[in-house]
Amino acid sequence: MPCTRQPSAAGAWLVALVLLASRGAIAAPAPRFRSLAETIRVQPGVTCLDEVALREQVRSWLDSDAVDADLRVEVEGSATDGRFVSIRILRGDRPIASRHFAPGPSNCEQLHAVVGLAVALALKVSLHDELFGESVPAVVERWSLGAAAIAAWDVIPGAAGGLMLWFEQELPQHFAARFEVSGLTGGGGQFRTVSGEFAASSLAVDLAGCAVPVFGARVRGRFCTGLEARTLFATGSGFAISKDAVLDWFSLATSAGVAVQLAPHWSLLGMLGLVVPLQNVDVSVAESGGRVVETRTLSPAGGLFSLGSAYRF
Repeated sequence: MPCTRQPSAAGAWLVALVLLASRGAIAAPAPRFRSLAETIRVQPGVTCLDEVALREQVRSWLDSDAVDADLRVEVEGSATDGRFVSIRILRGDRPIASRHFAPGPSNCEQLHAVVGLAVALALKVSLHDELFGESVPAVVERWSLGAAAIAAWDVIPGAAGGLMLWFEQELPQHFAARFEVSGLTGGGGQFRTVSGEFAASSLAVDLAGCAVPVFGARVRGRFCTGLEARTLFATGSGFAISKDAVLDWFSLATSAGVAVQLAPHWSLLGMLGLVVPLQNVDVSVAESGGRVVETRTLSPAGGLFSLGSAYRF
């Protein structure tokens, strides 16, 4: 008679436990909640804000240490004003609310209490409208278009003036991407050994990344670095045979400025910039036979100042 072995009870339980553990690992849902320590981030600037003290205030108002896992709170103090504080509430990467205290209380304990209450109310969905009114996504301004007048020195030969147009997209964590088109005219110069001269104008395209710190309720900084592609149009005059020339080069462009909000959606923006060509740029005079009589090398760096306005939407 054939003999069959029955699995032991211990073996059966072991198999069952392995199957249950595997099933639990596969089906385990993402956590619905996380702690305030993981949710709230504070950049105090020159204010007296303390992240631990603020979390304790929020915890006392909420009577809980857990919030929805996809919520994030960014609290930022001004870099120049000890009483200016801004709050942003995000769900994932989408801003859902914002609030500014300008000025906030001068007493540190009161400042923590006020900001803590504001954060707590924003995190309580049922009380959201009590503090912030309508949901912010309808009015969040992520894009801007702007125009400015330019005065430049040695960006092209000599002094020049022109116009700048730009398009900017706001990125998370106070950064922005900027696309800019500009034109300059009025530059030019003479040569030492020949009597002729040339007039210059140019077009440029600039792609840059910008840091946008908050300096006050209506004041933001702007510090940009990017790559510029420029085309120079040089027109000769006073030579035996005068011709036009076209030159192209790339430059490293950096700038620093301040934007001041004048009205809803509108800001005044002033910028100082430095442009450094990544190669030597020469303008030459040649005889009819092709021999170069004189070469003028453009300045290794140029500066510019711009003043204009931007519309945020």
